[in-house]
Amino acid sequence: MRIEADLIGVEDNRDGEAGTSRLPFRIVSQWRDPSTAKIHVFTSDDIWFDPTAYVDRARIPVLIDRRDPGRYLVDLSFLPQRAE
Repeated sequence: MRIEADLIGVEDNRDGEAGTSRLPFRIVSQWRDPSTAKIHVFTSDDIWFDPTAYVDRARIPVLIDRRDPGRYLVDLSFLPQRAE
């Protein structure tokens, strides 16, 4: 199921690649499940450039498993692709 989660912000992923000099970024958002009133926090996969300037929205698309919202994927397709 696709939902729109409220943007919390962009942060350094301090749990990222150990031993590297750079830390990846990630986008953090949250959503209140209307059926349970519980708040779910979603973090994106690692992003290897600072996406702050490209996050031009207050809501972030997230794909969740209806039976288990802990299984999710933050949709980053709105971000530009990093050149290799």
